[in-house]
Amino acid sequence: GKKVTKFSLDKGVLTATVSDAEGAKLLSDGLTTPFTMEIMKLVEAGQGDIVSDKFGEFKETGIVTKHFDWVLPTLLVTAEGASPNSVLIKFTPEGQTLLKEVFAKNRGGVIGIFVRGQLMSKKLIDNKDKEPSIQIDGIPSEDLAKAFSDDVNVGLHVTFSPLQ
Repeated sequence: GKKVTKFSLDKGVLTATVSDAEGAKLLSDGLTTPFTMEIMKLVEAGQGDIVSDKFGEFKETGIVTKHFDWVLPTLLVTAEGASPNSVLIKFTPEGQTLLKEVFAKNRGGVIGIFVRGQLMSKKLIDNKDKEPSIQIDGIPSEDLAKAFSDDVNVGLHVTFSPLQ
């Protein structure tokens, strides 16, 4: 039979109907697992906190979930033309300060943006990186850039908890 799962949203209730108890558990786990996002720097083998089989080892920088403010899908204009397949990651004031420090200390290095422990994007830090935000381009489609923005913003600003 169908399983009904309810979640509180501060002042409202979200009710989801799924096909079975296993689906309800997957949905509940997905919604209630704490959201994490962080910036890590690429380091030499043996020095990392997280290992990516494809991209190497990354070490914590101190920029964690609470330092991210908002993600916006944006239009990126480059020498090659305009691309709507990008997002702008904005930071809290404390996050902006930490980001500037990470950029200053790691010129020529690579940082990775991790969401829920997974590497989502990596970026070479060059001399033009001084902004209080980060632009990510190369997202496969405009719709995916919008979906990523929405998903991250919900993760950053909404907490789901199962009703008892």
